[in-house]
Amino acid sequence: MSVAENILFQIYGEETIRNEQPYYIKKYKNKWIISGSLPDDLEGGVFEITINEDNSQIESLIHGK
Repeated sequence: MSVAENILFQIYGEETIRNEQPYYIKKYKNKWIISGSLPDDLEGGVFEITINEDNSQIESLIHGK
């Protein structure tokens, strides 16, 4: 998770990303998909980052509004 956090902190800021904990982490084939969460009483978007397990490359990175 530290690889994803380092990238996300640089782009969106550490406070923003830490506020999206707990993170949801799942694996699909050779990809790790990590996304944030928000409490039920908050509206807004969260990040989602997909990392290729074989070469550690980021395949996608988005953040909803």
